[in-house]
Amino acid sequence: MRRSRARPAGTLDEVAAPMPYRDDIAALEIKLRALREARRELDVSIAETRRELRRHYGARRRSWGGVVIALVVLAVTGLASFFLVAPIFSPCCVPPEDTTYTAIQTIKGAAELYVARSDHCPTVEDLVDRGLLNGDQQATDAWDQPFRIECGAYRVYVSSAGADGVYGTSDDIASWRRPSRQP
Repeated sequence: MRRSRARPAGTLDEVAAPMPYRDDIAALEIKLRALREARRELDVSIAETRRELRRHYGARRRSWGGVVIALVVLAVTGLASFFLVAPIFSPCCVPPEDTTYTAIQTIKGAAELYVARSDHCPTVEDLVDRGLLNGDQQATDAWDQPFRIECGAYRVYVSSAGADGVYGTSDDIASWRRPSRQP
């Protein structure tokens, strides 16, 4: 006796049966076409966005030209103002009294050091020879007159005859007083 076996679900007989899902497949194909169309639209949109970005960044690159022009204008303005303002502060415009007073203070400091190391009062040449003053520093005042160095018991005095070249007048410049400002 043969027993008949029951067939499990999903056998060949059921597959060969007419497909009740054809409508669903047609609906899915329509959705697939719609998705493909949407993808084409997105591709077009992405391409447009890329073009806009290129246009935007291309414009930013061109804007460097404006920055360069601004920097050039700034540099030219800075140089022009330097050449207009620099003569005001240059040493040529410093009053000769101030230049001489500064030289006197330098010589006084060197002379005090010289006196502390030796027994006698120095001359400007002695200070240069001992290396207490540079050889390129002024040995004369602004009017090409030599400085006078005098040594007291506890102090060193340095002076210049001033513009008139004569000691004992009101235009003398000394280490113990600043030159007076005359209008």
